[in-house]
Amino acid sequence: MLSVSSSLGGKDPAVKKIAELSLVAAACGVAALAVLYPIVNTDIWWHLAAGRQIVQEGAFLRSDTWSSTTSGPWIDLHWGFQLLAFALYEAGGLAAIVVAKAAAVAAGLAICYGAVRDRADPLLALWFAALAAASVWCARSLLMARPVVISLLFISLFVFVLERYRAGKSRGLLSVAALPVLQIVWSNVQPVFVLGWVIVACYLAGAWAAAFFALDDSSGAARDTSARQGKVLALVTLGCVAASLVTPYGIEGLRVPFALFFRIDSHGSDLFSLNVSENVSPLLLEQAGQASLAVSSFKWISALVWVSFLLPPRRIDLARVGALAALFVTALLANRNILVFFWLAVPYGAFNLAASTRRAFQLAAHRKWVKVTFAGFLSAALLWVAFLAVRQFGDRADLGAPAPFRVPVDCVSELERLTASYDRPVHVFTSARYGGFLIWRFGSEVRVVMDGRFILRSPKAFASYLEAVDHPEAFDALARGQRYDAVLVPVSHPQRYQRLVRHLGSSEDWALTQIGEAAVLFVSRPVAASVLPLDFNLDLANPAEADRAFADIERRYLEDGPAREQALINLARIHYLLGNEKRALVELERVKRPDARILAGRISLARGEHVEAI
Repeated sequence: MLSVSSSLGGKDPAVKKIAELSLVAAACGVAALAVLYPIVNTDIWWHLAAGRQIVQEGAFLRSDTWSSTTSGPWIDLHWGFQLLAFALYEAGGLAAIVVAKAAAVAAGLAICYGAVRDRADPLLALWFAALAAASVWCARSLLMARPVVISLLFISLFVFVLERYRAGKSRGLLSVAALPVLQIVWSNVQPVFVLGWVIVACYLAGAWAAAFFALDDSSGAARDTSARQGKVLALVTLGCVAASLVTPYGIEGLRVPFALFFRIDSHGSDLFSLNVSENVSPLLLEQAGQASLAVSSFKWISALVWVSFLLPPRRIDLARVGALAALFVTALLANRNILVFFWLAVPYGAFNLAASTRRAFQLAAHRKWVKVTFAGFLSAALLWVAFLAVRQFGDRADLGAPAPFRVPVDCVSELERLTASYDRPVHVFTSARYGGFLIWRFGSEVRVVMDGRFILRSPKAFASYLEAVDHPEAFDALARGQRYDAVLVPVSHPQRYQRLVRHLGSSEDWALTQIGEAAVLFVSRPVAASVLPLDFNLDLANPAEADRAFADIERRYLEDGPAREQALINLARIHYLLGNEKRALVELERVKRPDARILAGRISLARGEHVEAI
C-alpha cells in the first residue's frame, strides 16, 4: 500500500485515480467475500414458497394457506423480493441467492462511495475502504439473504441521487424524478420503504435550513439555490409518499411498515420485542450479556462517526446528520436495524474523517512519515478483515446447502410419510425458525403453528403459543383444542423448547419418531398408530437405537470435525432431555470442546454425582 500512501498528497491525477479505484474495489470485494456464507436465515424459505406460489397461480398473495394461527389478510409487500429469490433459486439453487446477495452488497457500497465523492481522492477512498470492510465484517451476521439487502441498495441510490443534486452535478426536477420511480419498486420489495421518505425529508430539511441560515448579502446566491432545492425536494417527498401507494394492496400497504414499527419497544416490555430476538434493543442485549459482534461494535462505530462530525473543519451537514440520526434511533430500538445505520455511517463517516485527516496532515511536522504511518494502519485494518473473510469462506465453502443445524432436513422424511398418508393438511406445532422451511417443503400440505411472518399473528395468538412452549401443561390443553398431528422443535438453539421436549418424551400421548441434527420430531400416538407403520416409535433408551444415531452422525460428518462435535453435543442434549443421562455422558466423552464439558458437568450434577471444577 506504499503507492497509496505516496499518492495521498501526490500531484499526478492518474496515480490518484488508480489508487482510489483500487481501494474502493478492494473494499467492495472484501465486503462481498465477508457475506459469502451459506444460507443461515430461516425467513428465506417462506419467501421462496411465496415466490413459487405467485408464479404457479399467476396472482398476488392475499391470504395465508400455510398456517393455523394467522389472522386477517396477508399484505405481502415482499412479493418483488420473493419473485427475484425464486428466480435465482430456479437458475442456480441456494448458491445463486448467496452470490447475488454478495454482489448486491458490493454494488451498494460502490454507489455509497460515489455519493460522497466529488473528485479523485485516495484519502477518502482509504477511510471508506477501512470503514466499509470493518462495518460489514462486524454486521455480517445481519447481512443474510433477506429483503433488507435490496433495501440497502435503494438507500444507496437515494443518497447518490440526492447528493449529486445538492452538489449541483444535476439540476432541476428531472434530476431527482428518479426517486419516486425507485420508491415504487422499493415499496414492492420490503415494508421499510418508508426510509425513502425519511431520507428525502432529511435532505429537504437540510436545504431549508441552509436557506434560512444564509442571511447575509454575500450568500444571497447560496440562499436562493438552497431555497430552490428545498421546493424541488418538497415535491419529491410528496411524490415518494404517493409512489408508495403503487402496490397491489394500495392504501392497505401503507399500514404495514407502521404496524411493524409500533411492535418494537426499546424497553423490551412488548410481547414481540421481548420474544423476537432481532427486535430486542442492542442496549438490552449488552446488559444481558448476549451481544453479538454487530451489537458489540455498534457503540464504537457510532461513537467514531458521530465524533467525525465534530472534528475540524467541523462542517455540520444537517441533511446527513438528520438521515444518520433517524437510522441511529431505529438501531437503538431494535438490533436488526444496526445494519442500516452502519450502511450510511460508512460514507458519511469516511467523508468527515478524510477532511479531518487532510487538515491534520497540513499541520504535521514530518508530513511524509505521518502519511505513510496512517496509510499503513488503515491498510492493515483492511487486509486483516480480508484475511478473516478468506478464512471464513474456506471454512464454509458449500454455498448450495443450508448452514448446518439451521433447518430440520433430517426430520422431513417422517413428515413426508404423514402427508402421504393423510387426505388433509398435517398440523405441526413448530418453532418460527422451522415453520418457513416446512412451508417451502410441503406448501399447503401442512399447517404450521408459527413461522417468521409475525405481522400475521395477533398478540393473543403469539402469547398463547409462547405459553405452550414455556409451560407444557398449557401445551397439552392447546394440543387437545387444535389437534396437532406432530411437534417439530429445536433442542439446542434456542434452548427455550427444551422443557417441552422433556415433557413430550415422557408423555404417553406423543411418540418420538425422528431426531435430526438439532431437532426432534414427535407424532401424536393416536395419529401415528392409524397412519404409520409399527416402527414409527424411536426408542433411544435402546442401546441399538442409540448406537445407530451415533453411527449416523459419524457417517454424515466424517470430513467435518467441528460439525461432528456440534452434532454429538446436540445428540447428547437429546439423550439428556429424554432421560438417558448415561448415554448423554457417553456421547459427550467423544467431544473435547469446553461447552461439552460444561454440559457433562451439568448432567452429572443433576445425577447427584461429584464434578470437578472446569
